[in-house]
Formats: sequence, structure tokens, C-alpha cells
Amino acid sequence: MCNFMHRYYNKEVIILLDEYNTPMQESLSFAGQKPRLGGYWDEAVKFFRVFFDNTFKTNPHLYRGIITRITRISKESIFSDLNNLKVVTTTSNPYAAY
Repeated sequence: MCNFMHRYYNKEVIILLDEYNTPMQESLSFAGQKPRLGGYWDEAVKFFRVFFDNTFKTNPHLYRGIITRITRISKESIFSDLNNLKVVTTTSNPYAAY
């Protein structure tokens, strides 16, 4: 899609990815869950590794990407091969309340 948008508009693309971690959390299985909920963590990790690599790391059409999530995942997580990450939270300056 980025390739098509870049060719059509002749501009690099900005990607906004909101709450990607919700399907990741849903892929976990916990004791007492209904049988078809969760249990596909390994497949979810594989998918998101390839997705992030193709979308944010090796995408020649990308100008800037913004990723939001509802829980914090450290930079040393499963996506540690992404680089140039800047973590900004609601408590980061200039958003900090004094």
C-alpha cells in the first residue's frame, strides 16, 4: 500500500499504527480461558516481527511512523531489531504536569 501511495502522491508515506498490542495480548492463553481464546502467541510474534520489519524498518516509502499501544513494551522486547525508536508518553516533556 505504501508503494502505491508513494507512486500516486509522489510523497513518502506517514504510517499511524494504533494499539497494535491488543491482538498480541489476545494471543496469550491463560488458565481458565475458553478453549479458542489465546494460545497463538508464537504465531502472533512471528507475524508482527515481519510486519514491523517490512512496514517500519525496510520500507523505502516511509517518511515517518507512529506506533501507539495501551501497554508499554520495552525497546529490548521482541521488536528489538527496530532502531531509532523514541518513546513518548503522556508523562514525557512537554506533556508532564508540574
